[in-house]
Amino acid sequence: MAESDPALLVHDVRRGDDAQIDGYLRHLADADCFVLEPDATTGPDGMRNVAVWPPDTKVWRDGGQVAGVYVPDREPIAIGSRVVGGGGYANPSTSDLDLPDVSPDCLTGGGEFAMLHTITSVTRSISERFRWG
Repeated sequence: MAESDPALLVHDVRRGDDAQIDGYLRHLADADCFVLEPDATTGPDGMRNVAVWPPDTKVWRDGGQVAGVYVPDREPIAIGSRVVGGGGYANPSTSDLDLPDVSPDCLTGGGEFAMLHTITSVTRSISERFRWG
């Protein structure tokens, strides 16, 4: 039986890059979401934002495992990498956008939907640097 790709949220919001988005990419398999956490050691009670990617972003798999995401016109972004960019945030309680339902584990510590419009830098984690050189 073929594995299906996890849910990956993409947006088509045409707004500016007013907010700085900065976080470490994680994939929560049990909750079926990609999230951005403010630091590499955030636990389950820390802030966790749902990552919402630019159009045409795809799941990146390596050896059958979810390895990160392919964002158009970039190198793949590995799980554990720090992603910095511009975009906007949408609070699920107050936004006028039609936001999808996600597991409560995807939004913790006051987290919001982080809609990346531009990505200015990606810093791979130490383990990814050793793995890919």
